[in-house]
Amino acid sequence: MGRFDTIASSLLGCTIDEGRIQLVDILGSGSSGVVFLATDTADTPPARSYAVKCLIKAPRNSARSHCQWREIHHHRAMSSHPNVVTLHQVVEETDFIFLVMEHCPGGDLFSFLTDGVSFSGDISRVKNIFLQLVDALLACHKAGIYHRDVKPENIFCNADCTQVYLGDFGLSTTNDYSRNFGVGSFSYMSPECIRYDIQADAYSSSRNDIWALGPILTVMISGRNPWRMAASADEAFKAYLRDPNFLRKMLPISEGANLVLRHIFTRKEKNRASLEYIRHLVLQLETFYMSPEELSEAGEHTQRIAATYFRRSQHQMVYHETNTSYGHELGDLDERRVFSPERKLPEDVEPLSEIQVNLPHLRQQKVEIQQINRSQPTNPIRLPSDKINHVLLPDLCLPAPPPKIYLPPRHQRCAVQRSSSASGVTERVEAWRTGRVKRRVERVME
Repeated sequence: MGRFDTIASSLLGCTIDEGRIQLVDILGSGSSGVVFLATDTADTPPARSYAVKCLIKAPRNSARSHCQWREIHHHRAMSSHPNVVTLHQVVEETDFIFLVMEHCPGGDLFSFLTDGVSFSGDISRVKNIFLQLVDALLACHKAGIYHRDVKPENIFCNADCTQVYLGDFGLSTTNDYSRNFGVGSFSYMSPECIRYDIQADAYSSSRNDIWALGPILTVMISGRNPWRMAASADEAFKAYLRDPNFLRKMLPISEGANLVLRHIFTRKEKNRASLEYIRHLVLQLETFYMSPEELSEAGEHTQRIAATYFRRSQHQMVYHETNTSYGHELGDLDERRVFSPERKLPEDVEPLSEIQVNLPHLRQQKVEIQQINRSQPTNPIRLPSDKINHVLLPDLCLPAPPPKIYLPPRHQRCAVQRSSSASGVTERVEAWRTGRVKRRVERVME
């Protein structure tokens, strides 16, 4: 049993805030604390429900204490936005800090993305939820707050997933540029934050948040993560770098959706689209999905992914320009279209973990289009405190990047070339001089 599990079991059933709020159930746990379902004992039945996040109180003036209160201040500053989880109260006890927040009965967005029903083929819902998320991030950035851990597990929903709320500001910062690399969840980090291929002294905190919108939109449209992480060690990301239309060739997404993703998935952060422009592009989109005609001409793997993500019983299976639903007659699939790792695929659907692609310079290689799984525990900022980071910090197991070749200055390279092939250089120089004399003679004779 882990440290947080022990704390959660000991606090379950206790009351805080002078007995007004009672912790009645455990909603979940993360890298920084435990979240309880709580009720207000002072209310008349039915009692109001809250989500209470419990943090282990860090020593005063320590680095971890600074991070905890930074989370509280940033969350409180954005609490009034309609797409941010409301922080009602902060209760400070001897050993713990309790954040009393609005309870979202639908749970996190990840649960709706993996139920195989909520988002598959529903254009209006995808657009509505994605624009709410963009609005929440836009408000945070205008306030000078950057989340740095945007992922479906930190986006919470009402009961029917028509409203979403951004939460968990544990890794947020007010620095426009950050030097804390590898902060967040690897599936949603930008290449400059991972710092595997791109070596920089700092990265843009706002553009790192914008990158995280790309994998989320891809999952909402197709039920698949585009890659494990945005590094050249990942074969799918490497294929995307070689062919920017890679996702369009492998997933049943429309040309417009592919354009939005390409504006987000730019390797150079300065070329990444702004939140305002992304919002404009999404508002102009008529569909996120391939039409039946496009899907019939698509590759076998794209058709297979569509077959596992769309089914007849969820939406009207007729596609036309005014319809907000999408589908195609791909046969009856009664099982869920997005499968957890331990769930066995139905017999008529082949596994899609590894698929063959035919791309220039990438032949006979296997590229992996990821099924959506819960991300690893959030990678906390590496702080020299409390001696628990080594337990919570997941290892990023990547091969060593290829060594860089540093060339000497140009004048030194010329000297080396002259010394190594003096005879060849002499012959070329003599030929050039001869040709120069001939050209002069011709001009004089003219």
